[in-house]
Amino acid sequence: MPELNNLFSEIELGGMVLKNRIVMPPMLTGFAAEDGSVTDRMLAYYRERARGGAALITVESTNIEVPSGDHYLRQLSIGDDHFCEGLASLAGAIQEGGAKASIQVGHQGRYCAPFITGTGPLSPSREDPLDYWPESQEMGEDDIHRVTCELAAAAGRARDAGFDAVELHGAHGYLLCQFLSHLTNRREDRYGGDVVSRAAFPVEVVEAVRAEVGEGFPIVLRLSADEFAPGGITVEDTVVTAGMAEDAGVDCLHISAGSHQSKKPMSIAPMAFPRGCLVHLASRVKQAVNVPVMAVGRINDAILADSIMGEGKADLIAMGRALIADPELPAKAERGEEGTIRPCIACNTCIDESVMRAQPLVCAVNARVGVEEEREIKRAGTPRSVAVLGGGPAGMEAARVAALRGHRVTLHEKGPELGGQLLLASKPPFKEEIANLTRYLESEMSRLGVGVELRSTLDEDEVLGAEQDAVVVATGALP
Repeated sequence: MPELNNLFSEIELGGMVLKNRIVMPPMLTGFAAEDGSVTDRMLAYYRERARGGAALITVESTNIEVPSGDHYLRQLSIGDDHFCEGLASLAGAIQEGGAKASIQVGHQGRYCAPFITGTGPLSPSREDPLDYWPESQEMGEDDIHRVTCELAAAAGRARDAGFDAVELHGAHGYLLCQFLSHLTNRREDRYGGDVVSRAAFPVEVVEAVRAEVGEGFPIVLRLSADEFAPGGITVEDTVVTAGMAEDAGVDCLHISAGSHQSKKPMSIAPMAFPRGCLVHLASRVKQAVNVPVMAVGRINDAILADSIMGEGKADLIAMGRALIADPELPAKAERGEEGTIRPCIACNTCIDESVMRAQPLVCAVNARVGVEEEREIKRAGTPRSVAVLGGGPAGMEAARVAALRGHRVTLHEKGPELGGQLLLASKPPFKEEIANLTRYLESEMSRLGVGVELRSTLDEDEVLGAEQDAVVVATGALP
């Protein structure tokens, strides 16, 4: 594995020193309580990610208005002082894990959920009903001033709760992004028109947040540099906005892409999209500003991340789904153990559950997500002999966990190779990355000393008569 000197070097961000360049970006979990408060489940999830070696952990997007700003069920809230005690516990859990703690604040605008809020959504311009979103009303200047104050107050609560930084959500089609886009901002007052006028509200928010938190508290602004929609935000627009935001007091620009108007799913690119598919946007913005720029988008490999910085395209790397799949990715990469990193395959099971189905976050390759404490892998008091029947992903994972617990494990697979249905699933175009999961699990069998018997079939008598203390049946699923 090559040296990763770029990735594992320090950087200063608005007075905050980060131990390396890896950032976990904000991602919805659905682990908050019904009222938006922090839960033990959420603490365990973020604590484990902080222990894995990332320099900065950014907590998911929070609601700044209770309940009128809610976008999801069980969305974390920062909209009132009584949430601060739980938020302080969350910041502390991250910091105790060895990372700096940030939290994202924003307003959903047109996409506030009326079935939760009980009110109609607001937006830069009136919008007709869309799918299950009702008609939205154009914000008046009083609304704009109120939301500006609420965002600033939320940032102040983040500081008071002990967070090390705050991120403003100006991307992915939510309120600040709606003002930046000509597709959703058709105003004829000082907040609409050319790119400078459309950026007026986001810039005022930055100024208000800076006034609230003071100097020396880092502000990150996340932007969709390209909306990938005709007539929408372009990277040329974003260069202008980025310069204005820098002048207003932003310490870092987090460059993403896409919105609800996009023709491609750029905000959370699936496996069909190439790795690092948005890096060119971060690189373009970096050329125009003097503050650090963060790249994001299918960067799930430490070598790729290091090369992006080595080529001068970004200063920080946001790894989201990759740190859901394996929180220890940074630490393993720094130790030169990249082969032991559980790969994110960009299947978007995480997004399908937490965003599309409004269910708590899960991961197709990491069964401990959201149940970190309940499924902690501990050494067994008495090692036993275990036979696992079936060499697909379920069988290999069972064998892996049993071996980690200290058991003597033999894996039986009737076919000529391990992988089960993953072997077929990785064959279609754009699905090749699924094979990375097979390779990882197969490598773990070797590393952990699991005995593998290929072309091995056992009938009932052989299973029952075998000198095994336990038999795990993982004989697979049908296509």
